[in-house]
Amino acid sequence: MSLRVFPIGTTPNFLTTGQIGRICGVTPQTVIHWLNNGKLQFTRLERGRRHIPVTEVIQFLKRNNHPLPEWMRDLETKAA
Repeated sequence: MSLRVFPIGTTPNFLTTGQIGRICGVTPQTVIHWLNNGKLQFTRLERGRRHIPVTEVIQFLKRNNHPLPEWMRDLETKAA
């Protein structure tokens, strides 16, 4: 199943905790725990929002043997 977490035709540079949660099948709060424990690197933007680079998410998913969504596989291929 391919789960889109952003508008069709766009490829984000950063993801939110909610988007990562949907990709991993967990709540945004679980993703925040991962961030607070240093499992994912992030940038804090205005109003305290956390944005995580897609490249960091790809590395995290690979480290944890989680399947990459199709659009991430496409990004990984383009970067190689």
